[in-house]
Amino acid sequence: MYNQIEIHKTEYSGKYLLITKSKTLYVGFIVKDVLDFLKCGLNNDIITFKINEKHNIDLSLESINNIKISIDEFLINEENSNLHRLVKLFNPNKISISKTVNKNIL
Repeated sequence: MYNQIEIHKTEYSGKYLLITKSKTLYVGFIVKDVLDFLKCGLNNDIITFKINEKHNIDLSLESINNIKISIDEFLINEENSNLHRLVKLFNPNKISISKTVNKNIL
């Protein structure tokens, strides 16, 4: 189930874009790491330990459970995101938006 979610690094430090089907979600590094551990099939107790160890923090099991619930809602929620459609429409590998914008300004 969690393997449906693609994780894309953004240009902002510690920020990631999660994409599945036609939905997108902008998250921080903790949520991204929780998702990585969920993809490996780890349970919430182990994920809590690994997150706390990796980032030298003290998150509770309840916090990890809430993050997992949010990820689950992201997977289940049927809302469509316009951002994903925009990314599909303007493939950054195919066109240079800055050149297009510059031509329109001149």
